Amino acid sequence: MLSAAAVGLLIYTIIEAPERGWGSATTLACFVVTAALVAAFVAWERRRAEPMLDLALFADRRFTAASAAVAISFFALSGFILPGHQYFQFFKGYSPLSTGVRLLPVATCVAVFSVVGARLAVRIGTKAVVGAGLLATTAFYLWVATATATTAYGTIALQMVVLAPAWA
Repeated sequence: MLSAAAVGLLIYTIIEAPERGWGSATTLACFVVTAALVAAFVAWERRRAEPMLDLALFADRRFTAASAAVAISFFALSGFILPGHQYFQFFKGYSPLSTGVRLLPVATCVAVFSVVGARLAVRIGTKAVVGAGLLATTAFYLWVATATATTAYGTIALQMVVLAPAWA
């Protein structure tokens, strides 16, 4: 219950903050309550004989770094999926089917990079592969921030291809 409440409140706060203001009393109070819920969750889990999440795992820097990388990748994915669909439908005027077809490059590249990434991780190491994925995410967001309603589809498709390794 504590973890669900913390995540739910955090998501609610992030969604509402642009309208209410990031520095508004309500937004700041929600962040404080979220932090308190996380602290309560940690305290609860430490007292349990069989915790839902063994917090001792986070003492391992590799586990913590990998967990952070996965979280960043999923936030990046979530930050693209809905606005990406809306961009194609509302700004470009594509139908839902046309939008789905135009997202095929990223889906195809994710499938390819899933196989390639696993092989590369064995050859050159997980750190290098994860680092490259996070760099690809950064490059994608820097590039996609320049997109406008008149950006050509070819450019958008290339942007999606840049993001694909992070999802794989």
